[in-house]
Amino acid sequence: MDIFNTAIILAGGRSLRMKFDKQFLVIDNERLMYKVIKNLEKHFKEIIIVTNKPDMYENGKYTIICDDIKNVGPLGGILAGLSTSKSQYSYIVACDMPNIDDYYINYLKNKIVEDLNTEREYSVYISNIKGKTQFFHGFYKNSLKDNLYTYIYNEKSKSIKSFLNLQDIKANVIYDEEFKQNGFNEDIYINLNTQEDLKKYIEKNHTLY
Repeated sequence: MDIFNTAIILAGGRSLRMKFDKQFLVIDNERLMYKVIKNLEKHFKEIIIVTNKPDMYENGKYTIICDDIKNVGPLGGILAGLSTSKSQYSYIVACDMPNIDDYYINYLKNKIVEDLNTEREYSVYISNIKGKTQFFHGFYKNSLKDNLYTYIYNEKSKSIKSFLNLQDIKANVIYDEEFKQNGFNEDIYINLNTQEDLKKYIEKNHTLY
């Protein structure tokens, strides 16, 4: 099993606030999903897309899967992705998060290698910026799928935060000072949830076609 050659993109949300399915959003005459994939392919050999509309994707070298467990939010997508992943750790993002930081990904990979070499073991590598834990743009250990399966079937809360807290998952967390010292791009945590989010992103970065 590879250490961290897999990226998982969650694309199964209902997109109620955006009013159209975000996984098919087109910016600069290109489907945003495919742009995210191209950026991730610089770092990962295996790209897994967890979607509720698998028939809407082109045949490619990435893997298209569906949630096995419905209506449990992103936890179901993470479980499906980790169950398919061929890596010890997988990098997880959502389809409505258009920005990727190459330096940040490489930094987390180096942290994983360093911890493994010193026999320190963490199940999750994530950030906490301005007091808010960022659960995406992080690495999740493959073995978490067993904890996730048990949690989903036994707990009422389906939030990632509740899962990590209740299961006492050991996390390596990057806080503001470390994040800023390394010059990482905080915009990686921007997600396009609403029409207003999309408008601001386009005004700053792109032209919509």
